Amino acid sequence: MMMKQRKSVVMGVALGLGLSFSTVSLATSGGGQQDTESSAAQSIEQRQQAFVQIESGAKLAGKMLDNKQVDWEGLEQISQELYQSSVSLHSLFPEGSQQGSKAKEKVWKDKAKFERSLNQMDAGFELLYQATLAEDKKAAQQGLKSAQSTCKACHRQYRSRW
Repeated sequence: MMMKQRKSVVMGVALGLGLSFSTVSLATSGGGQQDTESSAAQSIEQRQQAFVQIESGAKLAGKMLDNKQVDWEGLEQISQELYQSSVSLHSLFPEGSQQGSKAKEKVWKDKAKFERSLNQMDAGFELLYQATLAEDKKAAQQGLKSAQSTCKACHRQYRSRW
């Protein structure tokens, strides 16, 4: 079991770093206005994809946790993906990516508060992941619930309806 945990953590860190480096390279490449607009559009597209993955993954994790017999290996993979998608969002709201976005201007005006919300979501998904490794259903449900409540609160404050 210890080897499985190490392998999962190493895999998670490696995948997380890969996401971080790819988004950092996108954000720092290019120099002209067209590159900036393209980079902003890529950030918007990537964050929308991350949010879609979070929404579908959270629903699936909830269904799995509702089962009498939890598929811990499957849930481990999903919880790892949820955490990675959540962490990737930190680099996907660069200055200049407001145009064409459904995010409210408040994201960039109060970046510190927005980052705290993202950190809370990360913590919920981290708890879900750690609880999955320990096969602790109650803690996994708490982690998922915590992350989802952060999602809802954040949407009310930071996302335009149209």
